[in-house]
Amino acid sequence: MEKVPENVRGYLLDAYASAKNWRLPNGQVARQFKSVPLNEVGVIGGGTMGRGIAIAVARAGYRTILIENNLKFLEGAKSELLKSIARELKLKRMTKTEADVVDKNLSYNTNLESLKNCDMVIEVIFENMKEKKILFTKLDKICKKSCILGTNTSSLNIDELASPLRDHSRLVGIHFFNPAHVMKTIEIIAGKHTSGEAVATAFEISNKMQKLPVLVGNCPGFVFNRVLFVYTFTIATLMSQYGYFPKDLDKLMMDFGLAMGPVAMWDMNGIDVGAKVSAENGWELTELQRRMMALKRYGRKTGRGYYQYTKDGRKVVDPEVEQMILELKKTPGKRIQLNGDKDLLEFILFPMLNEAFKLVEEGMIADPAQIDLMLVFGLGWPAKTGGLVKYMIEDVGLSEVKKRLDQWHAQLGLSVHKASKMLDAYAKKSFKASL
Repeated sequence: MEKVPENVRGYLLDAYASAKNWRLPNGQVARQFKSVPLNEVGVIGGGTMGRGIAIAVARAGYRTILIENNLKFLEGAKSELLKSIARELKLKRMTKTEADVVDKNLSYNTNLESLKNCDMVIEVIFENMKEKKILFTKLDKICKKSCILGTNTSSLNIDELASPLRDHSRLVGIHFFNPAHVMKTIEIIAGKHTSGEAVATAFEISNKMQKLPVLVGNCPGFVFNRVLFVYTFTIATLMSQYGYFPKDLDKLMMDFGLAMGPVAMWDMNGIDVGAKVSAENGWELTELQRRMMALKRYGRKTGRGYYQYTKDGRKVVDPEVEQMILELKKTPGKRIQLNGDKDLLEFILFPMLNEAFKLVEEGMIADPAQIDLMLVFGLGWPAKTGGLVKYMIEDVGLSEVKKRLDQWHAQLGLSVHKASKMLDAYAKKSFKASL
């Protein structure tokens, strides 16, 4: 937190302290449990996320085994992992000593049997329920009974993932943010049967990796992605229905202080991946999103998404996309009047705050300040504001947010604008964050 401005550091440190004092749905609390002793950790999956997690785990001092399906994939994963370390050294985000620690602790294998002595195994395979359950069926037979099993799922139901296990209590969600060896935020997800020891172990390894873990509930998208889905939906709607260009929305959010614009972020992460996850979690794609998918414009990896990408990787405006946006703006539909950047920013941020309060109301997270912690360190939210919740409460006011949400809901009828009961109650109290 050394780079966090002094005026909000105490607030975010308090949020971190409250996150460490987690409580399970059954009322049991953090101090009642201890982590299983961790010496050896397995990471299954050598993609971008898996490689980042393997680096972070090995860097924390644990003997680490990175698993891939076959030798070809494993060699590719090792090659890319070494490139990541070289990049971290160049950017001075890793010291030579730390790189040596990673090299000493990290080994590579294609055989799941090599995980039989691991104290924790984290799967980082493709986001597919069937494939993950098949993997857990295998791990249940291979791993020792005391081994904690972690899943890096970003949205799949923890209880269903645990169903192949003889002991459901040893599965815990441990959702890293990309790139995993850099981003500080981790969501820890407890299912109905997840044990306190499993949660304590997830917190222990997160702390050793110098991350900021937060316990969240088991719901579609968990906490971070639920807020992000609302953000995504609004940005996509502004392009598809209101005629805003990607460059304008990215500039707006970066001028506000975000590290990266939302549309550029989609191109980086993969438009196809984002569309799949959104659809699986009940979000209808806009017409523009459907066109991008049909044209296989998946983002940076295909050389074109909402932007075009040159051979040297530079992002440039794509006139074809802007023409599509101008055409879609002419189609009939319900719209509200947005006058200037202030209106536009409020139209983006107010529904996100509403979703944050819904999550607290539903018991998916204990404290709205913990959402700020995740956004600042997981999304690149401007640290100077303290986060979405603190900024809205102290700089905008909840009564103003509630009034605008009610207006938009009456005009558009969208669920993202239906004010949560908790937001309504706090607005009536003129709630002021001591958060």
